[in-house]
This record gives sequence, C-alpha cells and structure tokens, in this order.
Amino acid sequence: MPSGAAYKSGPRWRSRGLGSPTTSKATPEIARRSTEGLEGAVLEVELRDVTYDNWEECIALRVSEAQQRMVAPNVYSLAQAKVQPECVPLAIYAGDTMVGFLMYALDRDDGNWWIYRLMIDERYQGRGYGRAALEKAIDRIRKEPGCTKIIVSLKPDNTVARTLYRSVGFVETGQQIGGEDVLCLSW
Repeated sequence: MPSGAAYKSGPRWRSRGLGSPTTSKATPEIARRSTEGLEGAVLEVELRDVTYDNWEECIALRVSEAQQRMVAPNVYSLAQAKVQPECVPLAIYAGDTMVGFLMYALDRDDGNWWIYRLMIDERYQGRGYGRAALEKAIDRIRKEPGCTKIIVSLKPDNTVARTLYRSVGFVETGQQIGGEDVLCLSW
C-alpha cells in the first residue's frame, strides 16, 4: 500500500497551489484502535528508527512492479531524509521482521505535518500492517506541539491507499499538488 509521490515528493513542491485543506473531525480513538490480522489476532507493529544496523534491510523492501510508480524507492526516501533533516524515516516492524517503511515531516514550506511515504513490502501486503503502522504514525504525529492536522497526497488511481487513509478519517480536500490528490485528517 504505497502512498506518496514518486520522485517529486518533498517540501519544496508541496505548498504550490495548496490552500487551506478541507478538514474533518476525527476521534482520538483512531490512533489507539487495534488492528486485527487475518486470523483475528490483534496485530502489533512497531515504528523504529532507520539506523546503521537496518538501513540496508530498509532499502531492500519492495512493492510490486505495478505499484512502483505509486511510491518512491526507500533509498530515495533515505537520501531525502539526509538532506532534509525535518523528515523522519521509520521502519515498520512486525516482531523482529521489517515489513515496511514510513516517513513523515513538518513541511517547511506550508508548516503542516505530512506523511510523505508509506509502503509495505509486497511479501507482507494484505495483512493489516499498513493500517496498523498508519495508526501508530497518526498517534505519534498528533503529539507534536501545535499539530492539528496531518496531510497526505497520493496518485489519483491509488485506490488501495485512498481506502486506507479514508478508513482512519482522512478526507479529500478537492485539491491536487504535483499531480496527486490531497487528503487531510484534522482534530
């Protein structure tokens, strides 16, 4: 479930044409809900820093060939985080297994919190890891001082990501930026 622009993602282009996103009122329970796996067991994921010890595992994660145009490769995201220190790159773990990658930032152009990337490796998709990681990220970002909303953008035809974001309270703003639809979660 990739999300985010391929190679145009980043704070420098995000604020062009982006007015005040439409908002919705999301309940605080969204970030605390448990996600159930396929067998009905509570699914736990952990967001961990990308470090010297796990960065190569992170860049080895892959989405399917059909999804590659939906999200930038993780190596690109890690390079972006290196030159844009406001980016927070995180590995998504299920137990001891890295299953995906997420990156968020306080956009220096528009002053809003954005989820720039969310991807689950093709081997682990369809198990609820994307939703569980998204809920953890929302909970984490929500605690940032002054944060009243989180914004994402996605390719117009990325129905999987759109369904995921809408399921946790993101609403479409009717705006596009960099050819991507903008969604916003407000509280």
